[in-house]
Amino acid sequence: MTPLEQLNFNDSDLNRLPVLDEAIRKGADTLSDAQRKNVKLAWKLGKRLNERKALTPHGDWLPYLKDVGIPERSARDYMKIGSQIGSVADLGESIRETLEALNPRQQPWVARNTGDMEWFTPPEIIEAARACMGGIDLDPASCAEANEVVKAARYFTAENDGLAQEWSGRVWCNPPYKGSLMKRFAEKLAAHDGPWICITNNATETEGVKLLIASCEAFCLTAQRTAFFKPGGEKDATPLQGQIITAGNVNPARFENHFSEFGAVAILRRAAHKNVAVYTEGRTIIGKDLESVALEQTMSQRARQNGRALPI
Repeated sequence: MTPLEQLNFNDSDLNRLPVLDEAIRKGADTLSDAQRKNVKLAWKLGKRLNERKALTPHGDWLPYLKDVGIPERSARDYMKIGSQIGSVADLGESIRETLEALNPRQQPWVARNTGDMEWFTPPEIIEAARACMGGIDLDPASCAEANEVVKAARYFTAENDGLAQEWSGRVWCNPPYKGSLMKRFAEKLAAHDGPWICITNNATETEGVKLLIASCEAFCLTAQRTAFFKPGGEKDATPLQGQIITAGNVNPARFENHFSEFGAVAILRRAAHKNVAVYTEGRTIIGKDLESVALEQTMSQRARQNGRALPI
């Protein structure tokens, strides 16, 4: 008798529990180890588990699963397949495929990215960086098309690996936003002894952005999501996240002058053992963590835009 036949029983049987228990135990044994991906058996077993749970007193279900040797999570999966799939013809090739069809995973909105590594910065931000630093000597994460706008004296591409090269002069950087690469570019910028300006997503929970904030003299939280350009000149119509523009080894007043049009600017002063932030619009914020300062800057800007003063 096959495992599927073992799970069939006479629906007119008056004593359901012994029959159900026998079928469930045999199904659980069959689904173990190498046959665990048998989606048809999982579907059949799920139907029996749903029926058994309806007949089980409150509080006895988990002990019952333990007794028959079915992990709670597996039982939930089988029961979902058994209750939501109407026929064998509707099953996927495997248990996992069937479950994903029933409940496709939703990613956080900021993670719904194309995965593209090439996103070109709008010219107005490039020009602000050029004006702030007095020029751009190096773009370490670029390509020929991007450099038509950046106009760096030198640029590195993915092919010659900007991370492996020596950096010098005034650096503009729009690094790949992939986590591991982003952090490595941040480390290189933090160690650079010349002026640098970098634009990234404002993901302040990531190691790369934390390092950039800890290493810069000033930063700008953009008031709007930046619409980057794709190769070929097409503008991104639906940017997913706001940006932070960080600057190291620059004149903070010049940075504020050129970047305040894009959003709230904070100028940072370094103490011996902790960060101290100085707000340039007449308010001094001392001893607060930089994420709190950034939040206050945004609140202040919104308050000014709405014609209200932010309480001090």
